[in-house]
Amino acid sequence: TSFDMYKNALRGADDVIGKCYALLARSGIEKNTVFVIVSDHGEAFYQHKRNYLHSLFLNEENVHTIAMIINPVLFPRKAELNTVTSHIDIGPTILDFTGSGNGELKPEGVSILKNSGRRAVFFTSFTTPFWGCRDRHFKYILNRRYGTEELYDLTKDPFEKNNIAGANNDICKKMNNYSSE
Repeated sequence: TSFDMYKNALRGADDVIGKCYALLARSGIEKNTVFVIVSDHGEAFYQHKRNYLHSLFLNEENVHTIAMIINPVLFPRKAELNTVTSHIDIGPTILDFTGSGNGELKPEGVSILKNSGRRAVFFTSFTTPFWGCRDRHFKYILNRRYGTEELYDLTKDPFEKNNIAGANNDICKKMNNYSSE
């Protein structure tokens, strides 16, 4: 199936990443190297109607990504952070972890070490222009062509099955205003 092929591709990528890291370790430079792995998008397999692949919609399966930052000195134990971040936060995070943030560099984004109440915004215009915003609890999606809104409480509805926008105009307005900040 397509999903099986996707999982096989992930396995292949995992093998390549493992070989790269093993090469760093054999060379003895892994302690002086920050190894960063980031995915650029999620992948959809009809979890939502008409949602297949990755560029059509803004559901979690489309936009949720992973990032791994590996260094045996900085991170002697595995830790998992479950918070809202954005790719733009990677640079400031690495500067924080390595102590290189001397104030001269002013990258955009927020280090995940200083992340409190972060929001992520995203959009797609592949077929229909959608704009979205996510914070720790809510996910808002605006269909910019038709003006329709979706709102999901991800703490209660992580699979985005119950659109609560109609009953929560105040939250929709707040989330929509994030785009102008």
